[in-house]
Amino acid sequence: MALKSGSPTKYNFRIATKIIKRIMNGEAVCSIVKDKSMPANSTLYKWLAQNSDFAERYAQALEFRTHLKAEERHVVIDAAIKELKIGDMPEGFNYNVWGNLVKEKVRAIEWDAERLAPIKYKVGHTEKPKESNSDITINFVDAVKNNED
Repeated sequence: MALKSGSPTKYNFRIATKIIKRIMNGEAVCSIVKDKSMPANSTLYKWLAQNSDFAERYAQALEFRTHLKAEERHVVIDAAIKELKIGDMPEGFNYNVWGNLVKEKVRAIEWDAERLAPIKYKVGHTEKPKESNSDITINFVDAVKNNED
């Protein structure tokens, strides 16, 4: 894959922080690397391999995004129940079709969560997370401060 015009190749903390913010806001990495102002996929992987601080922040951002995805299913279900209670459906609307669409949306969200964090979200998964020598912490103060930029 050729580098995009103007995309950075040398590690840049400011750009790395933008990537982390975008991930934490729910954006997929494959979308981020398509942005002309962001590094190419190969550069991102190089940064991850060569910079342990960035790799840790990246992993934390992915985990955070996974939690958001897992919570999203509740929002979808709550909205669907609310629509049913209000009776906001058009006349002659097929509730079975609508119900199936809601189920598929929830399944898609669960599928994403299971793939991103299988130990936490995979149904029937009994394996315990591996113990780590270091705890991962997310500094929300910095995340909020940086988000205001």
